[in-house]
Amino acid sequence: MSEWVRDVRGTAENPMPREEVVAKARDLIAPVLGSASCKSLIEKVSALETIKDIRELRPVLQRAERAHRFTEAMVGPCKAIAENLSRGAKE
Repeated sequence: MSEWVRDVRGTAENPMPREEVVAKARDLIAPVLGSASCKSLIEKVSALETIKDIRELRPVLQRAERAHRFTEAMVGPCKAIAENLSRGAKE
């Protein structure tokens, strides 16, 4: 072990600055939702206290759910393709 850290980054004892949280969220969300939807979601969540009707989040979150379902639907076919390619490489 080269270094022991008592309170890891992102815990209550060692919080991340807002800019880091937003950057991390963007890195994780953008590949799934795309840049525009990611930006919209981050803006809405950042201003959650000012949203008069929580249903304003629904359109962005529904896009996220559709993207998730698409990704889940693609896992099986992608695995099958990878297995076929792997078998072909062994032969």
